[in-house]
Amino acid sequence: MYFELKENKPHGTKDDPFSTYHIKNEGRSFQIPVHWHDELEIIYVKSGFLTVSISGENYIGTPGNAFVVSPGNLHFMGSQTGTVDYFTFLFPLKYISFCINDMLDDKLLEPLKNGHLMISPQVKDTAKELCEQFHLSEKYISRYFKEHFHITLSQYITHLRLEHAKQLLQDTDTPVTEIAMQSGYQNVSYFIRSFKKTYGVSPLKYRKNKSGIWLERRGYLGRIRKSAGEISRMSMGNKNKWWRNAVVYQIYPKSFQDSDGDGIGDIPGIISRLDYLKKLGIDAIWLSPVYRSPQDDNGYDISDYQDIEPMFGTMEDMEQLFAEAKKRGIRIMMDLVLNHTSDEHRWFLEAKKSKDNPYHDYYVWRDGEEGVYPNDMNSVFGGPAWEWVPELGQYYFHQFSVKQPDLNWENPKVRRELYDMILWWMEKGAGGFRLDVIDQIAKEPDLKITNNGPKLHEFLRELSRETFQKGDMITVGEAWGATPEIAKKYSNPDGSEFSMVFQFEHIMLDQEEGKEKWDTIPLNMVKLKKCLAKWQNTLYQTGWNSLFMNNHDLPRIVSRWGNDGKYRKESAKMLATMLHGMQGTPYIYQGEELGMTNVQFDSIEEYEDIETLNMYKERLEKGYQPEEIMQSIYARSRDNARTPMQWSGEKNGGFTTGEPWFAVNPNYTRINAKEAQEDENSVFYYYQKLIRLRKENPVFVDGKFDLLLPEDEKIFTYTRTDEHTKMLVCANFTDEEVSCPLLDEWKDGEVWIRNYEDDREGNVLRPYEAVIIGTAANIVKAG
Repeated sequence: MYFELKENKPHGTKDDPFSTYHIKNEGRSFQIPVHWHDELEIIYVKSGFLTVSISGENYIGTPGNAFVVSPGNLHFMGSQTGTVDYFTFLFPLKYISFCINDMLDDKLLEPLKNGHLMISPQVKDTAKELCEQFHLSEKYISRYFKEHFHITLSQYITHLRLEHAKQLLQDTDTPVTEIAMQSGYQNVSYFIRSFKKTYGVSPLKYRKNKSGIWLERRGYLGRIRKSAGEISRMSMGNKNKWWRNAVVYQIYPKSFQDSDGDGIGDIPGIISRLDYLKKLGIDAIWLSPVYRSPQDDNGYDISDYQDIEPMFGTMEDMEQLFAEAKKRGIRIMMDLVLNHTSDEHRWFLEAKKSKDNPYHDYYVWRDGEEGVYPNDMNSVFGGPAWEWVPELGQYYFHQFSVKQPDLNWENPKVRRELYDMILWWMEKGAGGFRLDVIDQIAKEPDLKITNNGPKLHEFLRELSRETFQKGDMITVGEAWGATPEIAKKYSNPDGSEFSMVFQFEHIMLDQEEGKEKWDTIPLNMVKLKKCLAKWQNTLYQTGWNSLFMNNHDLPRIVSRWGNDGKYRKESAKMLATMLHGMQGTPYIYQGEELGMTNVQFDSIEEYEDIETLNMYKERLEKGYQPEEIMQSIYARSRDNARTPMQWSGEKNGGFTTGEPWFAVNPNYTRINAKEAQEDENSVFYYYQKLIRLRKENPVFVDGKFDLLLPEDEKIFTYTRTDEHTKMLVCANFTDEEVSCPLLDEWKDGEVWIRNYEDDREGNVLRPYEAVIIGTAANIVKAG
């Protein structure tokens, strides 16, 4: 991926190698795409504000600022404010550097990037060998190594020796003592200790388990790949974690935009709305499943991972979506379900034919007799988690719908099939993946273990190594059982598992303890603040947070924690302010940027969600009153998020010209995208400003989080602080005016954004008022 981003445009000539460019932009936002080149580049800002990103670090250029971009560094520049005047100067580095650097680049750096090792692990003193080869001191080469590969020379040599030893253990029967000597170790005991520290087992135990799939990689060696070329590419990738600066928009395709009048959203409909999303300012689309599926669980029951469900379009439509999104600087993050398939998948159809079928072990089976379940485990969607197959005399395990049999991740053939499928999509153009219920894959049903099984992280590291690490991906795992400590593993900065994880601790705070999600209690503000603060502080510099309050499985947040009546706009903006001010990657669910609300249909017959329908049936059987059940549905049903997108005040909200698959929320006549884009104070434009602030102010990405007023039951307030900037986020979660003395302390700061139209002074927050105040003079104010 790195080498594909090289800029091919020639700069200068042989006689005049210096190039100067003058860029003057007025009135519209722009961005120069991510690239690198062999020349040194100096960027000088004459006027306006220029966002410059170098190796994943963002800077705001103000008049008089200059930036130096070294050869080979990934970088881009642009401006959301539109007006900027700047110069760039490019010329070969050799005109200001010593020729020795050029020699090292050609003889050491480039071969290592390409995976050609230059030193022998068998030599006792490989550092000395390398120094003699280049006639340079070890100190000089070590400094050079550290600069380019972010590991020391000795660390690399240790890695090289251990990889050589590991290969000998796999391929030969050579005694361990001889392998140690052949790998450059004079002390066999030291070799054994180093090997065990790195791989988690002794050399002899490793030889007995040659696949090495389960090896635990630790310390700095755990961040090193199997060739020097991969070391370099990983180092470059870690510096360019684009998703740290990104904002992701989730699309539930069935309800987003219909293009052909059949009442079902589709891929061409999504393509037709890309300019809307570009205007909003998002960087990536999380696309809920569009694979071929019987739609028992709205696409999360996949019958063919490598085909498109016809109601959404064709593979050609999908390829066009990749291409059109890329033109607008938007990546597509696909939704993958790796825990289970549809019972109509060809694997399962084969698996049911006989116990000897090669695909039988692709799923989880238990012998038994009809009516006597293997154990008392229940499905998430209700009823037993076991389904009887009479022709086999066996039960299969399903954590979700009976039509969603669980895959057997203990089977390496299953894993290989899934990895090859992911690589296929990466070649097609996928920019990332969201992994549905990924913490369920290592289940052990005999022990009643579903999430966080003992082999979970072993499986995830292999998954990442075999797929995601081969591209510049954003990856996020859905993990309802994640804790902050577990999330450190999921989102380790070394990239060994995912970019980040969806955790749901904060989302469950208004659920009655020990009961189901349908049993609600009022939100405890103090618990909410402490919960989010815990995640912010625990993952600071050790992992990465996903910031969300809405998705396709959750009710609309403005109805849940805001006020979807009198203060709908104010509370929608307040909740966005509270969330987007934190560290992590923000996710916006379709319609959230409009302040779309929950829906209340009169009858259960008007609902579509399988979970909702099953719950209604079960609670009726338990003696609940229909009215009581409907109140729970109004508050918690997944269908709240799945009503069609409200594009305009026209029939069916502009979603379709036909009969929609699911009824549109009746309030579409006043809450819709057309109305929002015509109102400069709308929720839409507020989200646009928040996104702009995040992109232009590095403190949003890198700043340390500190919770203020932790025991206050009405105000959520915190600071974010980096080396140059400090900002205050203050949000009133109530429908009454609340005094906040902190505002007096920040009265000399600059208001970056506020969800009320006027900049009223004082320390009183109006109903659902939110404000972000900054202290650095060079920060761009959202306007």
